Amino acid sequence: MRPLEVILFVVLALQALAIVFGRRKQLLPPLMVAGMGAWLAQWWVEGGRWQLWPAWALLGINTFALMLLFANRQRSDLPRTRTYFRFMLFTSSWIAAVFLPWTIPVFQLPDPTGPYGVGATWLEVEDSGRRLMLKLWYPAIITEHDRSEPYWPDAERMSRVMAGSWHMPSYIFSHLDKVKTNTYLGASPLEGPLPVIFFSHGYLQGYVNQNQGLIEELASHGYVVCSVTHPSECLGIQYLDGQFISYDEALGNQFNDEVSAFREALMPLAENPHFDPNSYASLAPLIPTVLERSDIWVDDMMIAFNACEKIQTGEFEHALTGRLDLTSVGAIGMSFGGAAAVEWSIVDDRVGAAVNLDGFHYGSTLSGAEITTPYLLFSSEVARRWRNDFALSHARNEAVWVLINQSQHFDFCDFAYFGRIYQWLGPLSPVGASQMHQIVDRSSRMFFDVHLRGESEAQFLAYLSDSDVCDVQVFSTDEQNMVR
Repeated sequence: MRPLEVILFVVLALQALAIVFGRRKQLLPPLMVAGMGAWLAQWWVEGGRWQLWPAWALLGINTFALMLLFANRQRSDLPRTRTYFRFMLFTSSWIAAVFLPWTIPVFQLPDPTGPYGVGATWLEVEDSGRRLMLKLWYPAIITEHDRSEPYWPDAERMSRVMAGSWHMPSYIFSHLDKVKTNTYLGASPLEGPLPVIFFSHGYLQGYVNQNQGLIEELASHGYVVCSVTHPSECLGIQYLDGQFISYDEALGNQFNDEVSAFREALMPLAENPHFDPNSYASLAPLIPTVLERSDIWVDDMMIAFNACEKIQTGEFEHALTGRLDLTSVGAIGMSFGGAAAVEWSIVDDRVGAAVNLDGFHYGSTLSGAEITTPYLLFSSEVARRWRNDFALSHARNEAVWVLINQSQHFDFCDFAYFGRIYQWLGPLSPVGASQMHQIVDRSSRMFFDVHLRGESEAQFLAYLSDSDVCDVQVFSTDEQNMVR
């Protein structure tokens, strides 16, 4: 919880103690004033959010009870409520008021570990009938005049769309405009040359900054990160003219139906004691829409690369003109975006390294296409059953597979920060956002350091092997070995 929220709940607790055990009449008016003051300060400085509704109601009840208690102390003929009943009532009310803000907090993103500040800018491009919004994060020089941007500037609309996709109340994520990032929109970029990493979000429920912590970590270490939004297949895009486009529900349903049929057919093959990595090729006819969308997403990433070329040459007027190193390029994505990232690396030799955050290998790898780019694959616990490592048998360069024990799919994006309540409901694991950040975000950056900057691989592998929740395998053209 935020500092002034904590103060508000401390005051509510003191009020409850006074109501239950208070004997000094002179303390009651100051506690009433303190409650109103804490509420006003919290609202004015930090801003209200729906999770505080029970706390505001409790403040009203406490204030009314304090007023009655103050009046009763002057009228001895009025009966007093039994202490035990009052204690149970106000304690349970206080716990109920604390529950929502504690389990669904205004979370704090991790501080980037790099030496640079983080700036960002937007770019709209149109190519081959695709109208894309690109957001570019970059190492920046931050001044006292720069202001960090909120996590979701348009939280009300984005909350309505995301909540609809989860069949939740429309306001459930509306507090995310209160989350502060470490990104400063329009800050002055560092001088180049700066290597460039292209990011692709997850399918339907993904959005441009769904891995903000990862992106800021990369940018703080000197990388430009270009996040590609895939129209009609993400949570929402707002173009520069104000037009807002959400996901295509019919397309999403078709996609999900094919994936469900694919996974049902996949399990007998995956559970075969004599598993054949090439056996999944027979399942490709089950997912024509998925394979088509994979090709389109790869094209989107190529469009983004071409846009960065135009930025570099000055064809697009941009603050990063002349600062990009497009000979040092990486690709990274989460879920379907992760599959698209590695697929792009297969068809485009301009990609020097690829990272996949728990994306199943839909695409040409089903038919045995070789992965020739250095490759880092992170997987959740379910990958043990799906045998997503099948594609690594096609690796013709170094490939590292990191399976994070007990992790779930949504742990690999910022959803891991959204609150404890989602761990209890199922979408998140007990691994926790902080540990996932330590493993995924930092080791992804170290992997790019190795393959785009020529830094030592030993430190990267040692960092992974130190984790007590990771199983790490390294694949190469002629050998496979278990690091941990």
